[in-house]
Amino acid sequence: MKKVLCGLFATLSLLALGTVYAEEETVHAKWWKNLCGADENPLMLNVWGMSHHPYSKYKFNERNWGLGLRCNHKMSFFGERWSSEVNMVKNSVRGKTLFGGSGAEYKIAEMGGLSLYLGGALSAMAYEHPLKHKTLYGILAVPTAAIELPNKMALRAFIIPSSGEHKVTAYVFYMSIPFDAFFNTK
Repeated sequence: MKKVLCGLFATLSLLALGTVYAEEETVHAKWWKNLCGADENPLMLNVWGMSHHPYSKYKFNERNWGLGLRCNHKMSFFGERWSSEVNMVKNSVRGKTLFGGSGAEYKIAEMGGLSLYLGGALSAMAYEHPLKHKTLYGILAVPTAAIELPNKMALRAFIIPSSGEHKVTAYVFYMSIPFDAFFNTK
């Protein structure tokens, strides 16, 4: 099962880097423009970097490198912006985590060309734990925040809640970069 999920993620990542060229137009037509349906930044590359475990007595790996895809949808069910993601990340116990889900974001402030979004997401995940020699599966509901420089990039964070005495297990940080930033399609 793990090999199938890894293969699916690798295939999606390679497809996302491809382009389809229009024969009779001087502008290159990008398939990802229609994939998600959003007018602005429909498809983004997620580059994962770090986490922080504020109340842990254990020594966790806080360099959580990984890649993923984010799809901003035109539809807006619960928020100003609705999105879906699929990601593969090296987790804090040095295993792999594969997760995907959807969420909504609300723009709550704008200043100096930056926008602040708050929201929430629901994800299904597979969390490999090499020390225990098993993979854990589950559903994760997380509050999210993003500081975005429109059409350039966004710094995103989410909080993994705890069922223990502390309210937070970890803060996780990553960047989302629009595909348009790579291919200058505007």
